[in-house]
Amino acid sequence: MTKIIAIPGLLSDARVFSGIKTALPQFEWFDFVRSDPGSLTRWGQEVLSVTGGPVVLFGHSMGARIALESWAFDRSRIAGMILADFAVDGTVTEKERDGRSQRVKGAYARGMHSLLDSWLLPMVAEGFDENERFKELEDMVLHETPDSHEQQIQALLDRPNAEAYLKEIRCPTLLLVGEEDRWSPPSLHVEISDKLTGSRLEVVKRAGHFLPFECPDIVATLIDDWIERT
Repeated sequence: MTKIIAIPGLLSDARVFSGIKTALPQFEWFDFVRSDPGSLTRWGQEVLSVTGGPVVLFGHSMGARIALESWAFDRSRIAGMILADFAVDGTVTEKERDGRSQRVKGAYARGMHSLLDSWLLPMVAEGFDENERFKELEDMVLHETPDSHEQQIQALLDRPNAEAYLKEIRCPTLLLVGEEDRWSPPSLHVEISDKLTGSRLEVVKRAGHFLPFECPDIVATLIDDWIERT
């Protein structure tokens, strides 16, 4: 049975993948829970302690970066990767640093509610906030604390440059991105796909950065087809 380790991104947990897991019960699913504090490199190493044997890593956003660090740590364990809505660069611009710093300060000053409009809302496709399931994403963000948020942000600011080893990756890789992802747009995934030998890129319409949560049935179909083919 194919083992899939689901790796959530910033301010996220296993709920991001719940709909996909329900649609694909034929696979053995494992949820990765980040240690506090940590780094992308450390979390990448910890992912492989979740279960033994060859695994498929399913990383979303920051979770995709963690998956890449898992590959860099022990590529022999990685049978394949599903990477959704992510980036690979290691360069931190002043604009990014300032933006993340302002959100960290806002969470301490006004609580995690301050991130619902400033961070979460732009992460989904237009109109998805009117979907009753959007409340689940809000609850997920509010489950975090200003301290855990800051720790995750620091891990992102200290991120390794995964672009440096992309061309070395040979395991089957499925790249997924929402057409309306403004944080890591489809054009970025095209560039990544060009550097990943044998990768397959799927752009999902009417989906934002939280593609796995917004369109679980579509993503489940894409994953099922990809695993069957590879």
